[in-house]
Amino acid sequence: MSVDDAAAEAAPTEEAPERKYASMFEWFDRWYSPTIARRLSGTAGKSGRVFCPQWWRHDEVVRRLRDLWLAWEGAEASDNPGAPSAWWVHDADPHLRVLLDPENGPMYQCSKDKHTDTRPLRASLLPPPPGWFDGLD
Repeated sequence: MSVDDAAAEAAPTEEAPERKYASMFEWFDRWYSPTIARRLSGTAGKSGRVFCPQWWRHDEVVRRLRDLWLAWEGAEASDNPGAPSAWWVHDADPHLRVLLDPENGPMYQCSKDKHTDTRPLRASLLPPPPGWFDGLD
């Protein structure tokens, strides 16, 4: 028996639980956005909260929502009855604080009525000098 055969034999045969939603957008459209209720200030850079009407054009927003969706699916499928509550406290609430932050969040230049492209962190960085990271591998 090869090492690969032994690993395959030792691996659990349980399949991942079926997801309740087929995609992040379906979850967002049918569960998350109808469930979440927050007052939006509508003005970027001011106190309150902002959510861009074209949220899907912000890579960070899409990635955070994807991660929230996957964590939500795991919590809903869990045998632990406290998992959904933990999802709110440890996943949803911290991500919402970042997503809705009008001064420092990924949609900080948008308003409830208007999308504005934002520059990613990489656009502001200088490359390190050649050899700077040599020996760190």
